[in-house]
Amino acid sequence: MQKGNTKMNDFYVAAIDLGSHKNVGAVAKKSDSGTDILYIEKEPSDGNAIYKGKITDKEKMAYQIRTMIQKLENATNIKDINQCYVTFQGCNYNPEQKEWIKKKFQSKKINIIFPSISNTGIIANKFASENERDKGCLIIDFGHSSIGFSFIDNGEITFERVIPAGSKHITMDLQDKFNYDFNLAETLKIKLGKAFHSSETDKLIDLGKNKTIRLSELSEIISSRVDDLFKYILEPIQKNHWNSNLEHTIIITGGGSMLQQMEKYIHNHTGLNTRIVKVEETSFNGPQYAALVSLIEFANSPCNIPVEKTDSKLRQAFNKFIKKGTDTTGKLFDIKDEEEFETKK
Repeated sequence: MQKGNTKMNDFYVAAIDLGSHKNVGAVAKKSDSGTDILYIEKEPSDGNAIYKGKITDKEKMAYQIRTMIQKLENATNIKDINQCYVTFQGCNYNPEQKEWIKKKFQSKKINIIFPSISNTGIIANKFASENERDKGCLIIDFGHSSIGFSFIDNGEITFERVIPAGSKHITMDLQDKFNYDFNLAETLKIKLGKAFHSSETDKLIDLGKNKTIRLSELSEIISSRVDDLFKYILEPIQKNHWNSNLEHTIIITGGGSMLQQMEKYIHNHTGLNTRIVKVEETSFNGPQYAALVSLIEFANSPCNIPVEKTDSKLRQAFNKFIKKGTDTTGKLFDIKDEEEFETKK
């Protein structure tokens, strides 16, 4: 947010971050004093519109955008949102599909704005300091079905990529190894899983219904998949972009970053200062909202929401987040070579 002697007229912005696991949208007010997020909406995604960082069904994606806009309008009693910023993992790819979606909404007199830079580039603008961007920082957005990352040096993105695997694939490893249903495997990953495999006591955990698991076995499976994923993040950066002065910073976001000991894992493998983004809004928090918060900050054009609506009425409309379990089956994802990846040099 730019500040200066010229007074800015207060205006509202709308933004949506789409994923393969969840969609989140928000309305915020911008003014001279800063950006104030007034309302957030969250809903599960069926994973059929966006998967592994790509648009897999543009019709469904357009439907999800329209549904989210309607929910933002209805929840705030504000009608006719006619401009909305939209992003997703791999947003700087898929030009033809994005253009198709934009044209579909133009017939409804709604302008959909897809940022020209990646999610991780937008996140860097919000959460990385100018000093970090100058000295070199790696931004990692650890999503459900994909991981995006950007390396920024001297204030410019010098390398970025989206790999078609994410935290879901850790869950699928557990599902396959122990023959658990997806929900149980996901719960184990969240509550007991650790990115860093250390010497564990051979503690036996009772899962009920005559099921048990040893912590050491769980840790070994999870850390093995984390090793596999981060090999395709760290190796190309270390080879071509990091120098030896260890002044670079690694910043990680996304739901996958909440795996226990993630910071320790990355620091031990790189020796670099590492941190997980902190999103500490009044009514929602966690690194899984970093992309949405960054997109709100990035948005600089109003969505034509009338400013005479009182903030207190908007705040009363805060939703209770929807919780939905996912059940899935399928083969494990195996990374084979770099040709599978979207790459920008």
